[in-house]
Amino acid sequence: MSDQPITETHIAIIGGGIIGLTLALALRQRNVEVLVVEADHIASGASGAAAGMLTPIFEMHHWPAKGRDRLKNFGQQSLDLWQGLAEKLSAETGFETGFERCGALGLACGVDLYGDFLENIIAKKWAKAFTTNLGLGQKQTHRQGALVAGEGQISPVQTCQALAVLLKKMGGALIQGMPVERIDFSENNSSPSTLYFLNRKIRAQKIILANGAGASRLWQEEFACPVFPVKGQALMLGLTAEQAKKMPVKLLRGPDCYICVKSDRELLIGATEHRGVDEKNIEEDDNRLLLERAEKLLPFVSRLPRLRAWAGIRPGIADHAPILDQSQRFAALYYAIGHYRNGVLLAPLSAQIMAEKIISNKAVPAPFRLSRFT
Repeated sequence: MSDQPITETHIAIIGGGIIGLTLALALRQRNVEVLVVEADHIASGASGAAAGMLTPIFEMHHWPAKGRDRLKNFGQQSLDLWQGLAEKLSAETGFETGFERCGALGLACGVDLYGDFLENIIAKKWAKAFTTNLGLGQKQTHRQGALVAGEGQISPVQTCQALAVLLKKMGGALIQGMPVERIDFSENNSSPSTLYFLNRKIRAQKIILANGAGASRLWQEEFACPVFPVKGQALMLGLTAEQAKKMPVKLLRGPDCYICVKSDRELLIGATEHRGVDEKNIEEDDNRLLLERAEKLLPFVSRLPRLRAWAGIRPGIADHAPILDQSQRFAALYYAIGHYRNGVLLAPLSAQIMAEKIISNKAVPAPFRLSRFT
């Protein structure tokens, strides 16, 4: 909870994940009074479960064909923004964000469509052909893949913690452990709307929904909320320092699996995808499936000790592009939701687009407009 009760603010952001916190910081940097309201604790939702990959080229494989190149361009813009933001966070808070542009390697694993995708990005000079041994001394396994230099990763939880610290340092406010019960919107645009909680209320001139898969509960449009839950499960395995040193790259991408070296002692495997499921229970069948898929990328993973397994709920959306726009019903309401697989990647660009929309009413890029659903 905040140190002092807050009863009124200019902008209230509902959601203390990486989208809400990055947007709050962008608004504070523009001297806007802002309050972040989180139902649980920061990064308790999709941000806390995410691997933190910043790989726009490889994400193209998962995006619908229509608009794929534009989404890639947005992803690359946002990756470049992460460079400066991560440096600022580390310098001003002392937190390590885990940001690194270490490169990512894609391997076809015998899947023709994915092999074609890798050949295509090599032909377009977005990647280079790369041959590596992934047996790490136990078995010589030479594989041909596509290496994309400059793509990378970040640690989402540590980054959210750094964002929260810097936000407060810059005069922003954050309340945790306060789920919003309902919102009453003022018919008069000059009057504040009211957020109701269990035992208090807060009035705000503008309200932004940035609460991921929970957006449907507070959705205000006259058509159904296009954001749906997608459960994803992941595994963390133990890694020896020797094995970590022998890895050719820290990020491996396959057709249905990814592997990230998160430290000298940890190797992350992810992630399953179950549309329409919003429960975070751990399924052993999913753990086995992840290991089977990961073995095709890295043959020794099944022999590594298991440290933990977890699940998160992604905010799915049909075209994989988020909604970054103003409500069609209430002038005081804005949405920053539906980032699906790419909330971490697109956070800095989403924050920039939303800040400019809220402050200057700058037009939102067409792929992110709410009107595409009407």
